[in-house]
Amino acid sequence: MTEISLHDNIVTGYTVSCETREIVLHTEFRDQEPTEKIDVIFRGVEAYHIRGDNMKSVLLDVYECTIDQILLDFNSEFEDGVRYAWPGPWNDSPKTCHEYFEKRECKAWRISSSYGMGGFVIAKTMELKML
Repeated sequence: MTEISLHDNIVTGYTVSCETREIVLHTEFRDQEPTEKIDVIFRGVEAYHIRGDNMKSVLLDVYECTIDQILLDFNSEFEDGVRYAWPGPWNDSPKTCHEYFEKRECKAWRISSSYGMGGFVIAKTMELKML
């Protein structure tokens, strides 16, 4: 089976469901006919941070990384989030966050783009679904 690539896919929209704890990035690769449509589905979401959406975002990739890398790279967001109980009321230190995510068997994914949005999702699973 061919590996699914998100490189140069345009983000056409995304949804966040607080009730089901899911995030779906809707993407299209328009440099071929027919247009390839791929959804990136995160399930069991415990934390996310998406920034820089310019309504024309072009992805480089969505790739798995370590939770420790996210806690390091987004340290200031986690520190600022303490005041607002973001991403949850359990956030009072990087150590507490790490323990919380580990206890829930979470993984981390980085969203990188060549243009527009970027960030991360910490969830139980991620699936690429061709439509």
